[in-house]
Amino acid sequence: MYTPPGWMIGGAKFLSVVLTPMIIPFIAFVCLIYGTQLRYMFPPVTSVPLAGFPVLLILFGIIFCFTILLPSLTIFLYKTMHRLSWDDLLLRRIRFVPYAVTIISYGFCLALIHRIARHVVYGYLMSGIILSVLICLIICFLVNLKWKISVHMAGMGGATGMLVAVSLFFGQNQTLALCGLILLSGLLGTSRMILGRHTFYEVIFGYLTGFFTAMLVLRIPSLAFFTFYMEKLF
Repeated sequence: MYTPPGWMIGGAKFLSVVLTPMIIPFIAFVCLIYGTQLRYMFPPVTSVPLAGFPVLLILFGIIFCFTILLPSLTIFLYKTMHRLSWDDLLLRRIRFVPYAVTIISYGFCLALIHRIARHVVYGYLMSGIILSVLICLIICFLVNLKWKISVHMAGMGGATGMLVAVSLFFGQNQTLALCGLILLSGLLGTSRMILGRHTFYEVIFGYLTGFFTAMLVLRIPSLAFFTFYMEKLF
């Protein structure tokens, strides 16, 4: 049986830690804001440079708190109180809590982001990005009840789908960014297999789940329905 060298295992662990499912959506959101025409949703209200920055700061703060900080703290407290190891959290019967906490956090994040983003141009796209991640999490949770797919790769697939959908919407050429994202996805998928966390098919299905979820959600008809529904709720 082939045993990867130490440097390869170390690199695989590094990528798996840096590109966790919790961090990927936040990074993708920030990159989409500044890498596409979404950045023009926040026109300066005065002649002062970066007058729209406080709004972005609030949005990024909300997303960071509800997608990274709160789920991480809650999962850490759960792990500490029940004296679990990080490997124990990978067990199917225990993974319910991390999934549930993350899904609930994303639900609150979506509601708050929608209340802010609906007042700016193309704001529904921002809500759609959070919605696509939330739906992808729910799909991964349901699938992992009976089978197993890579949530890491679902995050990378979702980021790729977001980039493609937003680029098509604005008619931008993001070939270079897309190639880099696909390369990074390949490295992360390889890392998960090197560490023995997932098989080839679990990696592929995870990536496709994230990609097609983002592509389907970030379409105008679905976003129009979502916007109407959210307006009734909030």
